[in-house]
Amino acid sequence: MRKISSLQFITILLCCKLFTVMTYIPDIDENGVVIIIAAVITTILQGILMIPIIAFYNKNNGESIFSFANSKNRILGITISILFLLTSLWALIDSMGDLSFFLEYCFSDTYASWAIIIIIAAASLYVAHTGISTLARTTGIIAVVTLISLILVLTGFEHHIDFVELNIAVKSPVNDVIKSLPKFISCSQELVAFIILMETLRNRPARTVYGFLSIKLFISVVSILAVVMVLGDYVSLSKLPFYTLSAFSQTKIIEHYEAFFMLFWTLCAIIKITLFTICSQYCIHQIFPKLNTIISEGCSLFIAAAITLPILLKEKWEAINFAKIQSLAMIILLAVIPLILLFFKKRKSN
Repeated sequence: MRKISSLQFITILLCCKLFTVMTYIPDIDENGVVIIIAAVITTILQGILMIPIIAFYNKNNGESIFSFANSKNRILGITISILFLLTSLWALIDSMGDLSFFLEYCFSDTYASWAIIIIIAAASLYVAHTGISTLARTTGIIAVVTLISLILVLTGFEHHIDFVELNIAVKSPVNDVIKSLPKFISCSQELVAFIILMETLRNRPARTVYGFLSIKLFISVVSILAVVMVLGDYVSLSKLPFYTLSAFSQTKIIEHYEAFFMLFWTLCAIIKITLFTICSQYCIHQIFPKLNTIISEGCSLFIAAAITLPILLKEKWEAINFAKIQSLAMIILLAVIPLILLFFKKRKSN
């Protein structure tokens, strides 16, 4: 497996996070300041949760937790692989559903969910089969274009900013922050991908993780500030506030950013789906080492599509919410499993 640099890994994780930020669906009466505080606390918690896996990487010279667990006990290795595989499949389902929901809701009722998913799955399967190194090289360009586009969108409403919206007029702010934490922690799928593909990183795991978390926090806070100060109370009426913000933005270069937004948003979606297709294939390989790569990648996408489509066709996508279960799963995968493996003795080199 080819190695990628720390910067390349950060750009991949960043594009995945941008996709999540741009598809954020707020709850009713969510307060902007509360969300920002929850985002900051969540990032700190994520940084703490990643300490065991960084220590594991340094202790075992970059070896993955899967090969290490398999060397200790085959059943343990398979169990860990299944847990990470289920999370990767859920990330695929989540990404496919969000993309299809976005296109149908924002652009045209003539979009067919099955057609969107088939096309995006085919594109992701092709890119995933070329390998993580190809994805890393492509993602660098997309990340730069996306960030430039984001800056253009955020500079398009300079005369419509209302700082009055930055208030914390809620009955129990502390309680609201605590309630928001599971929703933010459940969106830590990118960090799970880092653990799965850890052995593809050349070096500097701490730099990769904390560099990503820092950039992610900055972009999240800026995006939340823009949405809250520009849209105000309209945020609670908009299903996709970031898209609404792009439609409201207007500069001398581009008058409306809706179609432009769809372009880089779709590219970020393909990157995320491709990344977790690779993650799923890697987990399946740990369970069935002789299974062909293209078959395992295709099976992952097929299973995800088969689960996503019925939900979309019944128009129940917004009703799905497993934030508490997902946040618990994130804590187990990010911290508990690496921490347990740290207690095992280091493998001796031959």
